[in-house]
Formats: sequence, structure tokens, C-alpha cells
Amino acid sequence: MKDRRVLALVAGLALVAVSCGLDTVSDPTSTAIIGATTTTEASTSSTTDAVTASTTVPVSQVLVVDGTVLDKKGVGPQLCMFVRDSLPPQCEGLPVVGLNWRDVDWAETAGDTTWADARLIGRFKGGELVLTERPLDRVAPAREQPDYSTPCAEPEGGWIIRNDALATEDDFQRANEYAQRQPEFTGTWFDHLQQPKEFTPLAESSIANFSFTSNLDRHRSEIENLYGGPMCVSEGKRPLAELRDIQDRVFDAIFTPQAEAAGIFAGFGASGSADQFKGVVEVSVMYAGDDAQQWLDEQFGPGMVELHSFLQPYEGPTESEMKPLFPEQEALPVAVWVQGTTYDLRDVPTTAVLVDTSQPPVFLPSGVLAVDPERTLTYTHDDGESVVLGNEVGDFIVSADESRVAWTRVVEPAPPGITELNQATLPDGTITHVHTFQDFDIGEGPNGYARVVTYAGDNIVLATGDGAASAAAVWVLDLAVVIEAEGYGTTDARNSAGNRTVLWQGDGTSSVIVEVRPDGAVGPSGLTVRETIDWLVFQAPTFSPDGSLLALGGTDGEEGPPIVLLTDSAGNEVERSPIVEVTGRNPFVSQFVWQHDATLLVLVGSWSLELTVGDWPDVWGIYQCDLEDTGCHLQQEINFEPDGWNQVGLVRLP
Repeated sequence: MKDRRVLALVAGLALVAVSCGLDTVSDPTSTAIIGATTTTEASTSSTTDAVTASTTVPVSQVLVVDGTVLDKKGVGPQLCMFVRDSLPPQCEGLPVVGLNWRDVDWAETAGDTTWADARLIGRFKGGELVLTERPLDRVAPAREQPDYSTPCAEPEGGWIIRNDALATEDDFQRANEYAQRQPEFTGTWFDHLQQPKEFTPLAESSIANFSFTSNLDRHRSEIENLYGGPMCVSEGKRPLAELRDIQDRVFDAIFTPQAEAAGIFAGFGASGSADQFKGVVEVSVMYAGDDAQQWLDEQFGPGMVELHSFLQPYEGPTESEMKPLFPEQEALPVAVWVQGTTYDLRDVPTTAVLVDTSQPPVFLPSGVLAVDPERTLTYTHDDGESVVLGNEVGDFIVSADESRVAWTRVVEPAPPGITELNQATLPDGTITHVHTFQDFDIGEGPNGYARVVTYAGDNIVLATGDGAASAAAVWVLDLAVVIEAEGYGTTDARNSAGNRTVLWQGDGTSSVIVEVRPDGAVGPSGLTVRETIDWLVFQAPTFSPDGSLLALGGTDGEEGPPIVLLTDSAGNEVERSPIVEVTGRNPFVSQFVWQHDATLLVLVGSWSLELTVGDWPDVWGIYQCDLEDTGCHLQQEINFEPDGWNQVGLVRLP
């Protein structure tokens, strides 16, 4: 048999172009056309317009995609699942955060648009792809090609025209129209006998293939009476009409809340095709989780739908993994939580002691309190026994004597919001108090969001509001009420000294040491720190174990180094120590851990020297401040690629 080039054709469908240019698909596994039906690769295809993407993809999962990223002035970089082939190209895609075009030297620019084909690695968060690595050259994945060869055996006389009177293209169209009217019809395609040339009659260059699920002899006889060119009638896997019906129903299904709950995220475009050769409907979406295929099997039957994810799990090495997380490590009496993993720094090299927690854990003498990625708060005793305290946990705190734990649970996330406050005793985990916080009138109206800040005596200080408008409050457990602390806002205070803590005062330009009385009333208990001490910012106020000293972080000026400030219990300055070894820009104090009354460990973050849009603080270090020698010195750098706030924290060890 002669060598042949094979061309697939879906019967009765036309390739559609649009006025602005042909829409192509950035995903190389699909060739759908936006808003149209395509004949490519023997599949009927359809697509959807962009919609808002879900944000519930596991934030710890690193994803990779090979596609087109496009940046139109005023819009920002977007990952394109479909690209309109104009000049410049156009798309409405998934926003990309952290892209620096200086890292993409192969990018092209026309007018107000810059674009490139690239491999992107990052996390899918908040309807955005947040890059964790620099872009790489796009890798074209291998594609499985359907077998377009003719399944019939070659006739004794070869593939020749059987009837010259029925060998025109019009004759083929009549045969094709007959085939498509049959309920058993699965598809039509051409198998070229030779390289097609201009004006070469169809019957001389190609074998016409028709497939059906049954009644092959009858259909062969009917087609032979309509078309006299080389032809083959073979058995197909599933009627094309059935596949098209499933395809329509699949596209109705993948945009439902049930599909989203199953891990299907079809925002920013989705494509589908009825594959006549495999007898399945193929669907491509922006992201598909581990349970998504099983959900489609349950809805449409096993093997009926094949799901493809544009974003794929990334299993290769990252830049940060290729460099040590703790370069030039020295032993420190503390643990550090970095992007979900807790590391014990007391030994060299360090070891990971807890993996996959959504916030820093708390180590107690008898066990560990931790919130897992599913937001379940668990107390694990040293003997291995675990007690689940709460689900859907927002945040939690532990009392100074380590006998109580309090946490929040968002009951109603939509504004104005409702928050459930909880307290349990330790180590048994018995829940003693539950209170539903509805709202205060904050800003433009009621607001029921709250988070726990610190214990103050037997009461709990809360931060209420949504951040844009907020107020301090006190949960008085014995009275089962939440009382607004009028005139005060919450700082990021990390603890209290008895019933004293630190709050913002007035418009937030100064902070003050306050006393929280048993009835929930709040009043000054010391000097206003900002008015007493001439400096700019107050960060992470933390009392010493005996409550006699208060450590705060800040700067003397926007460009100056961070400063550790110590005051006495009234707010009078005792000592200030600049941290002169910090690199990066706009450094800030994130956290203090008192080792004892004379030694502090300080977590300091800053931005890299080259700031780009979407950057997060990525220069981190742990400093030790010896109060007797008056100085803070770098003890340990932390090397990792952040993709958001609150991804590093110090953890006190028992």
C-alpha cells in the first residue's frame, strides 16, 4: 500500500472564523474555537466565555501550565486558555500575579500588549495564579493522535473508483447526508491515498470512511448506491448524536456548584469535544481536582467523559527547593513555621516536625494544638491521642497559663457576616463557652466578622470588622456578651500581661497599654506609647513573661532600619535597639518570642531590592536581641518563595 497522509473530518461540520481573527486554544490538548464548532481532529467542539474562577483549590498545591500569558496595558498579565489570533492577540484569562516581564526575554510586544508562550509554575488562589517560580520556556506536551487509517481490508483490485458515474464530491455529500441521518452513525473521515493536489478529484485521492454502531451491511449497501469512490464502512463505538447530547449536558453541569464542590473550576473558558474514535466526550477546564473525574463518571457513566485540566500538579524541583531553606544554619531554641510546615531549629540540620498546618501551631507541655489545611483544630497529646476541638476554624489563641484555648468559626461568610466564638479547656478539650457574634454597627453598617486576638485575664480581646472598618471588642465569657471597646482598635498584639494588653487609640495613630476589667470595660493602664516615644510604627507588641517589659517593633523613619523598642509596664521607653543587618526594602518586625526576660528572638521581613507588582515580602531573618549587650544580630536567614502574607512565623517550644 502507498504511503499516505491522513486527514480527519467530522461529517457535516464547518470550520468557523470570526471577524476579529481565528480563536486558537492555548491548551495544546484541545483545538476548540471560542463560540463556534470545529472540525479539528474528528471532534465536535464547543467553548464557553470566561466566568469567575473558584478559589477553593488547595493553596498548598503547586501547579504548572504551558500556555500563553498576555498583558494588556491597564489589565495586567493573564493566562489564556483561548487566544484570539489578531495583532496584538487578545484573551480574557486567569489573572497572573508576580510576573516580571524582565524574566521573559522571548516575549513579544505590539501596541499596548505584551505576550509570550511560557511555562508558569505557581498556586491558584483567590481567582489568580500566584507565581512561585520565574517563567520558563513553554514545553509542548506530546499529543496522542487518533488512528485515522482505514480499518477495512484493501479490496483485491485495490482502492479504486468502483463507479465513475457516482464519483463526484456531490455524490459523496449525498452519501454523507444519508449517514448522518442514521441513529447508529458515529462519524466520517478521509484517509488520503496520496498527497492531495489542487484539483485532484476526491475519489482519486482519498478513501471515504463511514462508521456506525450496527447494521453495517445495510449501510454499506446504501452508501455503495450513492457513492462510487473508494469507501469503507466500519463499526464505531458510540452514536455521535448520543455524544453530542452528553456534551451539551456536561457543559450544563460543569458550571454548577456541585461541579465546583467536586473540584471542577471552569472559569475563564472551557472546551469540549465529542471524539468519534474513542467514543467519549473530552472536556478541558482551567483546573480539575482529584475527585473531579469520579464525579463526572457518577453523573454520566464510567468512561463517557474524559476530563483534562489546563493547570496540572507540579512535581518538579522549585528554585527554593534547590537552595537550602535555612542557609548556614545555627541551632536556635525555637521552631519556625514556613508555608504550612513547622521546622525545629534546635538541631542542625533542622527537621520538619509538623507538615500541612494552615497557621503556626502551639506546642504545650502535654501536646500540640494545630489547624490542618481543612481548617480542623486538633489537640494531639504526647501519647498520640487526638481530640478534635472544632471545624472550619478561622484562628485560635491559648491563655497564658495554657489551660484554655479559644477559636473562631465563620458561620455566615456573606456580609455582614456571623462568627461563632468558642472556648475549651486543656488538655481534655471540653468546650465551656460558645457565643454567636452577630454584629456591631461599624463603618457603613452592621459587621459580624471577628477574630480572637489575646486573652486578657478571664476575658478575650477580639478584632471585629472586615479590616477596612474595624473596632476592638471584649468577649466577656461569664456574662456571655461581646462588648465594643469604644474608641479603640486592635493592634497585632501577641499576648497580654494579666488583664493588660495593647490597643490602637482613636484613629490608629497611637497605641496605648489598656486594662480590660472583668466586666469587659476597657480603660488606659499606662502612657500612650506614640505620644511618649518619638517613632513611626508599632509592630507585634509582646509582653515579657513576667509582664514587666513590652517589646514593640517599628522604624524611626520609612527608610531607616527596623527598631526593637522596650518599654516598662507604663509605656516609658527603656531601650531601643536598631537592627542594622537587615537587607531588602521597607523592613518590618513580624513577631517576637521571649526566651527569658533578657533575650528576644525577632522575626523580621522585608521586600527584595527589585519590587514588582504582586511581590510579597521575601527577605526573612531571625534576629536575637541580647538586652544586656544592647544589640540585635542576625541568627538565621530563611530562604523560600512566598506567594502571600502570613506564610512564616516563629513557634515557641516547651
